[in-house]
Amino acid sequence: MNLSDIQTFLKWRKQASLDDFVRGFDLEREQIQVSLEQFVAQGVMHKHFISSCCNDGCEPCVPTLVEFYEMSE
Repeated sequence: MNLSDIQTFLKWRKQASLDDFVRGFDLEREQIQVSLEQFVAQGVMHKHFISSCCNDGCEPCVPTLVEFYEMSE
């Protein structure tokens, strides 16, 4: 997986989760994460987290953070 592959993958969406990349590429989760982290370190991509808990107060939940990646402008 190289930068061109990622740019093509993100062509129709602004951002993608780590799980989106896992489903889109035939690689192990750890391999994809290492590649994405290298691009983040180079400033090519941004990484951010979104909580999966809705916080609407209906019942307590344990929020998990979902990693999202997007190309830098």
